[in-house]
Amino acid sequence: MIKKKIYSLIDKIGMDKFAHKYAMQSLSMIATLISFNIDPSLPSVIHSTIGAFTGLTISVLKEVLDYICGRGFDLKDLKWDAIGIAESFATTSILL
Repeated sequence: MIKKKIYSLIDKIGMDKFAHKYAMQSLSMIATLISFNIDPSLPSVIHSTIGAFTGLTISVLKEVLDYICGRGFDLKDLKWDAIGIAESFATTSILL
């Protein structure tokens, strides 16, 4: 039942958008954890912000590169990247 709903949601939104969301969520979390390992004395929101800015920077640079290569600048990709980054920010701000 749940598996069916998940597949239905993926079909509706598209696998590419889920890939963008989870790639940026993972990348932001990794950047946050690297920041935390460098200086654990900083507040968790600082580490989470560093992770979020890292994710946003890479996300925008990827879309600019797509545009330069002729594949277009996709705002929907950026939207799903931002959703993943926001989830990472919220999670790491609470759990660190």
